[in-house]
Amino acid sequence: MGEAFDGPDAVQKATEFQPDIVVLDITMPGLNGIEAAKLIRQQSPKSAIVFLTQNNDQDICDGALAVGSTRCVLKAHAWRDLCFAIDVCLSRS
Repeated sequence: MGEAFDGPDAVQKATEFQPDIVVLDITMPGLNGIEAAKLIRQQSPKSAIVFLTQNNDQDICDGALAVGSTRCVLKAHAWRDLCFAIDVCLSRS
């Protein structure tokens, strides 16, 4: 398990650890979550990606899903939806 402090750090850690699941905030310093996910998808293709966002904009979630994420979870509902999203990812691996 690891924690990154920005987008480039998330890419580096995903490349190094090859995790089963990566949870990314869409808004991160240095490299936004969608751009980080594109690089993570190349460097750690077996990692499932779950996005967290505070923005309830369907276009943002569609963009997240287009780069290969499994789920997009609103931060306001993370307490309810994040564990479910992770369970879905684990059941697919």
